[in-house]
Amino acid sequence: MPDSRVIGVECKAYRNTGTYGTPTWTEVTIVGDATISGERPEADMAARGDVVAKFRVGILRWQVEFDLVYQNGHAGYDAIRDAFLNKTVLDMLFLDGASGTTDNEGLRSELYFTNFGRVEPMEDKLTVPVTGRPADTSNAPTWYTVA
Repeated sequence: MPDSRVIGVECKAYRNTGTYGTPTWTEVTIVGDATISGERPEADMAARGDVVAKFRVGILRWQVEFDLVYQNGHAGYDAIRDAFLNKTVLDMLFLDGASGTTDNEGLRSELYFTNFGRVEPMEDKLTVPVTGRPADTSNAPTWYTVA
């Protein structure tokens, strides 16, 4: 059986340069560390007559945090920066491998960017920490699997 473990450097981040229905996935090659978080807050459903606490899971909350290597003029950097500055949505895909490889999977979401900073270390590369949250559009975030 082949080893299916993945290391972070094999993961890919893409932005859609086509339409939502007919996406054209363009890799954003300057993404460094990335964290894709899904969270379901819990609702306490216990009543006074219960002897055991009962819970339900709440609404799913996605968040994407990643570092860009600062490269003004890079198409991916410029698209993310402009989406942040202009409060516009960017359709992105974060996969555990290439978008052309069957069964690779990850989050697809139209994102608003709520954080876009700049980290200027004295002895390392300039990076841009970015936070993306799902936008209020007709396209809900999906856990995407390459067919």
